[in-house]
Amino acid sequence: MAFFNNLKNTAGALGKGAMNVVNTGATDAKDASELAEIQRELSAIENDITSGYTQVGKRYVDYVVKTSEMPGVDVSDILKMLEPKFERREELQAKVIEIEKRRKDRTLLQEKSAVEAQVQAEIEKLDKALAMDLIGRDEYDLKVSQQRKRVDNFEAIKKVQQKCEMGIITAAERDKEIEALLM
Repeated sequence: MAFFNNLKNTAGALGKGAMNVVNTGATDAKDASELAEIQRELSAIENDITSGYTQVGKRYVDYVVKTSEMPGVDVSDILKMLEPKFERREELQAKVIEIEKRRKDRTLLQEKSAVEAQVQAEIEKLDKALAMDLIGRDEYDLKVSQQRKRVDNFEAIKKVQQKCEMGIITAAERDKEIEALLM
């Protein structure tokens, strides 16, 4: 009977995992589409801004050629045209950051779910080993505690790994910091 309960629980977990993958895939596709749209609009805005810069330069050079002087040239009309484009560019760049943060958070949640599933599997092995008297209660408690710390300190461990990837700390320092988080 316990076998069927475990099978049912495993099937339920797999189904839930599959739904999460489908939902995540749809959300990722939506974000990718939105990101592509923003990138296209940003590209068009950058082209308009570059054109405005070219007009300012052309106006200045024309004035210098005609007068042989290098005073200020009135380009306020061009700047007025460019001002909303600068603002829109900032808005779009903020949106890009927001979407990328959302995608990163989703990835972290998926990774944390995977770690939680691994930890649960390890705890189930430890439960079985304890029931079979392969390990004692003290060893069991220590190992279960270490496994739970992997989940509890997931974000901190991820940050340590990212510091290593960025070259802020060495691999040895990374391992030492992670070990301290798990003890």
